[in-house]
Amino acid sequence: MHIKLPEALAGPYCSDPSGLPRYCATIWIDVLKGHLAPSTRDKYVSAAGALYQQAESMVPPIDLDAALMAPNFPEIEAVLSANLLTRQADHDLRRWKLSCSFVFSILKNIVGSDSQDLAQRLRFMRQRFSQLSVRPRIPSSRVRAIPAIALEDLYDIFHPYSVRNPFRIDALKWRNFVIFILLVQLGLRKGEVLSLSVDALRDQFDLRTGEVKRWINVSRSDEATDRRARRPRMKTVHAVRQLPVSLTLSAILDTYVGQYRGDVDHAFLFSSSEGQPLALSSVDHVIRTAHQHMSQDAQAALKYEGVDRLSAHAFRHTAAVIRLQHFMETGMEQDEALHRLRPFFGWSRSSEMPFLYARAYFEPRHSRIWEEAFETSLAFLRAGVR
Repeated sequence: MHIKLPEALAGPYCSDPSGLPRYCATIWIDVLKGHLAPSTRDKYVSAAGALYQQAESMVPPIDLDAALMAPNFPEIEAVLSANLLTRQADHDLRRWKLSCSFVFSILKNIVGSDSQDLAQRLRFMRQRFSQLSVRPRIPSSRVRAIPAIALEDLYDIFHPYSVRNPFRIDALKWRNFVIFILLVQLGLRKGEVLSLSVDALRDQFDLRTGEVKRWINVSRSDEATDRRARRPRMKTVHAVRQLPVSLTLSAILDTYVGQYRGDVDHAFLFSSSEGQPLALSSVDHVIRTAHQHMSQDAQAALKYEGVDRLSAHAFRHTAAVIRLQHFMETGMEQDEALHRLRPFFGWSRSSEMPFLYARAYFEPRHSRIWEEAFETSLAFLRAGVR
């Protein structure tokens, strides 16, 4: 006997890589939305399919059907958040809304909300994601971050006691080491590093916690006493800020200032060999020299990431991704993590830059990079992210 399929079931459907229909997507498209025209359901297939692909590309991969039917809210929220960041790249607001509609339709109609806890959790998640939307396109298309193997190699090159250190005298070795630490641990801009005063590091005993709090004042240079032809400048008014520092970074700065900075007649933290305030071009030269002395494997890793020329801004990208990873690993909500990045890196409250780094963090290729365990030689990096 020949059985004719209902028209709704003969139309568009969402399939896995093997060509089999996706369970929840089939229910949504063929049952809940079966009355719609095939052309409309084609768009629904595309939106649902994109969400499945997002889930399978995450590290570790997420079984979206299983997460929806459980329901596993943390996994569902992770997929939606990652999908939102992906939609930022193509500025596709419609597909983002359809993806949300797919998730909430399944949770409401199939999984149900019989229990009070489930209904409350579903309501909270719906409200949260209804307030999010695709943001305007970010000018820079991709974060060029430094992979772990290259960063570890650079640490070995910059360390003052390393036999690989290419700089001539101890004063230069320590100066360049501190610059490297500030760039990769705090993500300072080049101009911010060269604007630091010798007394930028501050500390205060906290009576409430019984601990010593340490921070660095990032501020504008004193133009009246700055003799440099190209004076370093703050990029925006938001660049003036106070950044907490680790005990390790504090000790490194104290060692440099107390033993290696030298007796100079200016108040800037870093000086040239002649005792003058360090020039912007000198920082570029230091980074270029270190790049030239990297191992072949480390240089190959940089090229794979698209970093053809190592720069101070590549360290800033790296610092932002590492700090975001730390926030996420502590269980912090994504919105809160992105919010905290803005004041730390000197962005305005409305800046879209955190979404650029979040997008990099959620890319499987970057996730593998940042999940790599740093060796003991990189302990200062982890210790500095508080």
